[in-house]
Amino acid sequence: MQGKNEFEGRLFCDINIMELIGEDHLLVRLDDALDLDWIREATRGYYSHTGRPSVDPVALVKMMLIGYLYGIPSERRLAEEVRLNIAYRWFSGYNLDEETPNHSVFSKARARFGRDLFLLVFKEVLSRCAEAGLLKGDALLVDCTIIDADASMKSLVELSGSPEEYWRKLDEEEETKSSRGRKPGGGSEDRLGKHFQGEKADPEKMGKRRTKKSASYLNRKSTSDPDATVYFQPGRGVSLAYKVHVAADTSGIITAVAATPSAVHETSKLPELLDSHEESLPLPPAIAADSKYGTDEALIFLQEEKGMKTAIPLPGDFKKGKRFPREQFTYDEDSDSYTCPAGKTLKRKTISTKKKIVIYRGNPEDCLSCALRHKCMGKTAKARHLARPYGKVRENAEEFKCSDKGMELLAARKTVLEGLFGEAKRCHGLRRAKQRGVEKVEVQALLIATALNIKRLLKGLEQTTGGAKSIIASSLTGFVDHLLRALSSPKWRLILVQCHFQ
Repeated sequence: MQGKNEFEGRLFCDINIMELIGEDHLLVRLDDALDLDWIREATRGYYSHTGRPSVDPVALVKMMLIGYLYGIPSERRLAEEVRLNIAYRWFSGYNLDEETPNHSVFSKARARFGRDLFLLVFKEVLSRCAEAGLLKGDALLVDCTIIDADASMKSLVELSGSPEEYWRKLDEEEETKSSRGRKPGGGSEDRLGKHFQGEKADPEKMGKRRTKKSASYLNRKSTSDPDATVYFQPGRGVSLAYKVHVAADTSGIITAVAATPSAVHETSKLPELLDSHEESLPLPPAIAADSKYGTDEALIFLQEEKGMKTAIPLPGDFKKGKRFPREQFTYDEDSDSYTCPAGKTLKRKTISTKKKIVIYRGNPEDCLSCALRHKCMGKTAKARHLARPYGKVRENAEEFKCSDKGMELLAARKTVLEGLFGEAKRCHGLRRAKQRGVEKVEVQALLIATALNIKRLLKGLEQTTGGAKSIIASSLTGFVDHLLRALSSPKWRLILVQCHFQ
């Protein structure tokens, strides 16, 4: 028989909110795993001792975490979802008959607290992950990703002055912004300047532009978002964008986050990422990154100052294509030459001091008549050239990169970090900046990283507690089975009957 609901609005309902939400709900498990009450004391200095009471800062942070955990695209939508969703109300600390905050409180909170509060929340979640034993601590994985700015290319206006002057000013502004909130004289840029003395590396080149650009859009600035810079990538096109820099453990737990305009080089935030990591966790013995981090300044900083092994391909390393890679050539240290897969010799030709490589060249007669020519060199080439890095830090990087551990870390960098970036963009809103300005973009990146770490924290705790519960349950089941089997024996039945009649 077909049923029909007869809905009658009730003035009073006798319900238990927890029965509606369920104990296995993500927010219920998060509330058990993470205590955020410390936020009230941490933000007390931002409020006056008199006046109208504000929205609870703990509720504000919890609502913002909800927005990034569930990928809610806007703060207006978030305020509406908190008003309608029972689980969101419960987690934020609002009863069904209480009025939830307006969407404007989120922008006010960002303006009031800045980056500092959200960095503390990120580190609190990171410390919980460490306490739960979720971090491996064997290596650090570093990379960056591009996110579109909340601005159109149509907002670009011509700048007075040359592009080089604009880039120089951009570098100076970035250094100023990156040093905000840190102790005087304790910035990573200052320490780099003290470290890079002598002929090994130039501190001024760390993360700075080295080639002149001629594209007309590079000397333009957006009126909508002045911090955003033009970024071009084949297949992606030209857009205004930011870079989000991330350091992560090999377990997939993010340990440090930073944001810069897209024109800023990847290595510019490397010291800050490592400093942020060391504030919460000990520095691991190794680091893996792509070839953009393989500059001399970065390698010296990582190997000599931080004492880390670097699984980092050097710039210009051959990776893909039909040609034989350098790994298939055998190097002879005595003769300082290479032997190709066909058994021919490539002799040392010259040294490029600018690129810090030794160049080897095969005999044109051998190469042109070789049966493996189509697999080794281009159609128009007359001989195969090979480049070998020289210099202590480059040789160390090359040696560790080619080791089993180095290859393992390079593979982990691709799978772990690219997986994190894909998840963050697909599910948590990292594809596009929600606000304008590099500091607000960094707040967005911190909250997204916090959401990703929360998911891994809850999964790790569930596996730990779930495994313990299953062991206890199986032990109790086994005990009950043995007890019932013993009581069902004839001897125990006779004893029970005698006790009954006594």
